[in-house]
Amino acid sequence: MVLLELTDELRDRLDALSPRLPLELRQRVAAHLVPSHADHDHHQPTRRSETARSQPAETVPHPLLVDVSIWAKSHGTPEQRDHYRLANLLRLTDVHAPPLPERVKSPELLAILADIQLRQDRVAYSSMTSLAPAPHPSLIPLHDPHDDSAHNGGGRTKSVAEEWAEIRRELGAIVNVGASMLAVGTAVWWVGGGRSYAARLCLALSGAVAIAAIEGFLYYRFFAALSA
Repeated sequence: MVLLELTDELRDRLDALSPRLPLELRQRVAAHLVPSHADHDHHQPTRRSETARSQPAETVPHPLLVDVSIWAKSHGTPEQRDHYRLANLLRLTDVHAPPLPERVKSPELLAILADIQLRQDRVAYSSMTSLAPAPHPSLIPLHDPHDDSAHNGGGRTKSVAEEWAEIRRELGAIVNVGASMLAVGTAVWWVGGGRSYAARLCLALSGAVAIAAIEGFLYYRFFAALSA
């Protein structure tokens, strides 16, 4: 059943017709025409606002307005037929939407939120009271996430300049390996000029892969020795 809000305008409209209604319909209307809180607290705005929040909204069922409109159409005066048409009555109200229940946080959630807030406060307080400068955050994660020494404090924190120098060395190694592969592949291609294109291509690719494997192994040993 659809419930509609019992506004002051709708209350006045129904209250004016209530004495002329038949007994059964009059009782149904009277059951919803309870005294308005605004009438009793007209001179007390603070109390009126508090009462409006604490009391549920007054409603009237849609079928009741339908029955009132039908009776007025059959037994009312021409003016009443116009005033109590269903469309005119519905213009004085709106569909009632019950308020959502207040969300209550569980004790477990409150404890978790309090613990998170406490940790954040401790970190903020520690950063404010520490005399040592805070380490500069790393731009690129160069440390192995599976390296236990980095998590246990065994490794030294690298500066930004050291990290960029290591990045440049690695990029230089990649460029050198690529250039070597291109040079060896081109040389093998031209050396095997008397063979077919397929044979020359296979030889060039084989030479490029071979030089890449050799230089990759040498660079691996070089970087392993630097990080040791």
